[in-house]
Amino acid sequence: MNVAKQISHFTRNQKLRAEPDWLAPLDLPAGVLAPVLHFVEPFRLGAVK
Repeated sequence: MNVAKQISHFTRNQKLRAEPDWLAPLDLPAGVLAPVLHFVEPFRLGAVK
């Protein structure tokens, strides 16, 4: 594994990749949204089962 190459790769991505608009509205059909929410739910911070 070439550590210097990996560091260069991630540093370049950090500088050149545009940050997503995290506040943009999410427009997914209900048939797609429900499974996504079901999958993401356990990853919520502070989620208690």
